[in-house]
Amino acid sequence: MKAILVPVDFSRVTDQSTTLAGNLAIACGAKVVLIHVAQGYLEDFAVAADVPVPQMSREMLADQLKNARERLAALAEELQSRGCTVETVMVEGPIVPKICEEAQRRGIDMIVLGSHGHGQLHDLLMGSVSQGVIRRAGLPVLVVPSGDKEGIKALRHEVGIRISFE
Repeated sequence: MKAILVPVDFSRVTDQSTTLAGNLAIACGAKVVLIHVAQGYLEDFAVAADVPVPQMSREMLADQLKNARERLAALAEELQSRGCTVETVMVEGPIVPKICEEAQRRGIDMIVLGSHGHGQLHDLLMGSVSQGVIRRAGLPVLVVPSGDKEGIKALRHEVGIRISFE
């Protein structure tokens, strides 16, 4: 294994997935590629509705992107301090397609991503990133549950396997 892609959304499961990916990378001599997918919903909606995006909204989006870059850099520094080779990527667009595109483009061997375990209703209405990546990536995907019992229970349903972390 040469490269592990780790999608991050800066939620509580991000720390768990980056730690696990770092451990795998060290054990296998692989590099870690951290990716954050920023969604441009406001601009997409405004273009579709033919409405101008207010300057304040653009400034808020710019601040959010700057914050995301800083947090991505901090995660990279933490992994590098443990001896990992790390690259960071920030892209904009729909989450699942962008993760899969970057994995293919960069020759990634495995994806390690966290699962929030929101549950069936949320997944039905909003979709599940981990489920989408598993279906579309065409390469091994390791899903890290959020760590709480509800998250693990939802992950069991989501990926269709029995797992236990107890």
